[in-house]
Amino acid sequence: MRKKTKKTREIIQDQELLKKISPVGRISHHETYTRTGTGYEACIHIWDFPAGLNDYWLTKACNQPNTITTISILTKDQTVVKKNLNKSIQEQDSRKRFAKEYKDFYDAAVREEEMKKLYDEINSLGEVIKSIEIRIFAVAKTRMELENSVAGILTLPTAKAGGFLLQPLLHWR
Repeated sequence: MRKKTKKTREIIQDQELLKKISPVGRISHHETYTRTGTGYEACIHIWDFPAGLNDYWLTKACNQPNTITTISILTKDQTVVKKNLNKSIQEQDSRKRFAKEYKDFYDAAVREEEMKKLYDEINSLGEVIKSIEIRIFAVAKTRMELENSVAGILTLPTAKAGGFLLQPLLHWR
């Protein structure tokens, strides 16, 4: 029988680099922004996308002054996707059965049919579902400048976006 030994690796810290990139002063996290010794920061999530996209649909949102945009693309687990689709199909079926007006019945039937097609594509064609999370981090020297910058991004017609409340500490980590 083999005995497992843990290998420990020493992490070498570059103190000069840490001094240059570390924030100066205290850090305090508020509902919609983070206050650092060098200014203010906020995170905006793009949570809905237009139905029709051209090649450069995200350019205006990503090319704002004093912002950094991150795009995370994840492959969803097939079993979790199927399980969620199954629940959603059942919910739409229930909405159809208890609909009082035709428009509610029709909307539920259309959504149910879309979900069934997606389920079939995943099942038979091996379709892969991706999750895309786009975040725009804005920085400014003053809180008013930050609020104006965030408001400018939120009013862009490219996609629906918003700053999630009480999330700055989570994004900082």
